[in-house]
Amino acid sequence: MRRKKGSGAGRGINNPQQPAEGGGESARRVQYENYTDQASGIRFVFKRHSVDPELLHIFVRHATSPEEAIETFFATEPRWNEKRQRFETYSATHGVFWYWIEPRRVVMVVSCFKL
Repeated sequence: MRRKKGSGAGRGINNPQQPAEGGGESARRVQYENYTDQASGIRFVFKRHSVDPELLHIFVRHATSPEEAIETFFATEPRWNEKRQRFETYSATHGVFWYWIEPRRVVMVVSCFKL
């Protein structure tokens, strides 16, 4: 089981609690939150919700967590969706849509949902 830093046994997920801001010149900047899987070193980027930036998009829309998304990412081999230009990975309980920001190092999580 992956986890946030300091929460018990497992591979470990580190969340430095420092959201990154998206680019662009709009009045409202999109913010992101980063989680790093300690075993693989892969950084996962999650979008904050546009209306309530204290919450993550995946939580507001689908009641899922970064931990669930990361577990699903490692659950099985992904499938490439050519039409949407993204990877799709499914476990027995969840699905996650994602793409590489930086191959093998940084993942943008588009969505995580319960099946």
